Amino acid sequence: STFTGNEHSVYSLAMNPSDTVLVSGSPENVIRVYDPRTCALLMKLKGHTDNIRALVLNRDGTQCISASSDHSIRIWSLGQQRCISKLQIHSDAVWTLCVELGKEQQQLWVSTTESNIRCWNLKDSLTALTRTNYDDSEVICKQPDMIIQGGPALKHYHILSDKCHIVTKDSNSNVAIYDVLQARMTENLGKCDYEEEIRKRTKTIFVPNWFSVDLKVGILTITLEESDVFAAWIAVKEPVDNGLAGGSSSEIIDLKENYGVLMLHSLFEHWPVTKQALETNDGYAERIHLDNLCHLPGHTPIFVGEIGGRTLYRFRCSEAGGEPEQSFLYEVLPQFITNVIIKHQIPPLTKIPFILHHQISATKYNKKDRLSASDMMIVRKVIEYIYERYVLNEQQQQQQQQQHQQQQQQQQQQNAAIATTGNGSNQHDGDTEQQRESDISKSVDLIELLCQDQVLDLTMDLRTVKHFMWKGGGDLVLCFRTKA
Repeated sequence: STFTGNEHSVYSLAMNPSDTVLVSGSPENVIRVYDPRTCALLMKLKGHTDNIRALVLNRDGTQCISASSDHSIRIWSLGQQRCISKLQIHSDAVWTLCVELGKEQQQLWVSTTESNIRCWNLKDSLTALTRTNYDDSEVICKQPDMIIQGGPALKHYHILSDKCHIVTKDSNSNVAIYDVLQARMTENLGKCDYEEEIRKRTKTIFVPNWFSVDLKVGILTITLEESDVFAAWIAVKEPVDNGLAGGSSSEIIDLKENYGVLMLHSLFEHWPVTKQALETNDGYAERIHLDNLCHLPGHTPIFVGEIGGRTLYRFRCSEAGGEPEQSFLYEVLPQFITNVIIKHQIPPLTKIPFILHHQISATKYNKKDRLSASDMMIVRKVIEYIYERYVLNEQQQQQQQQQHQQQQQQQQQQNAAIATTGNGSNQHDGDTEQQRESDISKSVDLIELLCQDQVLDLTMDLRTVKHFMWKGGGDLVLCFRTKA
């Protein structure tokens, strides 16, 4: 059977035990009443001002109880086609209902977005069935008979600048720190100044947003979307064996890692398809195997859903190896995920264009080329590039001109000395190259880089410079000058 009439998603359904009445609720704020035997729409009940999330019918299908995101519960008489009672639930959306109707007890159990369950007495409300002059603004039941307290719910959050840690504050004013890449709480700070903790832990570093956060269910829910999941690249220092005999045999190198890639591999590490793909690509397995950086507990729940928000499947990380989960993942997992965890297609680094000026004096600049580099390039590397291109190259050209003039003079005086001069030039070229590398490493002592007349820190990357220093549209503009 098919029931028509709902123009939006259906969030709640209820049917009486004798299967004579079916009710549905949706974001249209209307309750539709059907006869399931004929699929006919019998009536519409209007009164709620927000999404209807839960419905309950009595045994004979004459009364209906509805719960809504408008913070209220309403009791309806289907025979009179009107609301006969209203219960106000403070300032939170009502999500679930459970009714207990007996000779001695007539109770309604309710859960909201707060961390508790409330019990309401319906005796007074049900007596309203005999009334004919109910005012919709009248609230008959104002206080619950019982409240069962649960754990505190998270009410506030702030994503720190490293886009890896989140500061939270719960309903009991307790502050905590969560690590997104570990999917767990790393620090419980108790009752303290929430804003002060954010201020102390905020650094002058810019990392693009690669996830979003939701607190609707009272805990941190992280959402990854194709449009920005691969936006955040970071530099990770990793020791590498340099093959030297004796003494220290390793050196520290900078690896570029992508938060989204690491997270997706950790989410689906128990899926056999992921394991098989890693076994056939040892180099890639070593490349993304950073358990100390991103490793999710096996009990972490995963929701695979559509862009509109509808959940297609729910399971835990450790359950990805189960038979139903395997077949589901293979069929419906989005392509942007399989491209990474199966085909090992790493997203490209983000490039940032910038214009470089040579500051000749306090007010005069010599315009240089429009350049482009990885947004993770640090200021030190930019200075080394500047020194090599604009300083050493000019010096080298001058030296070559001088050498050419000297050779011409020598050729005029002694033609026989040409071969000897050439042999010495090879040795001189080797020494010059070593000297060139040494000069480049010392370039930070000679040159400084500026943005908006502010001298930049050597460890700051270009994306951080653009976000905190440039703060404008168009290409980033940098200036360099020799130190006084």
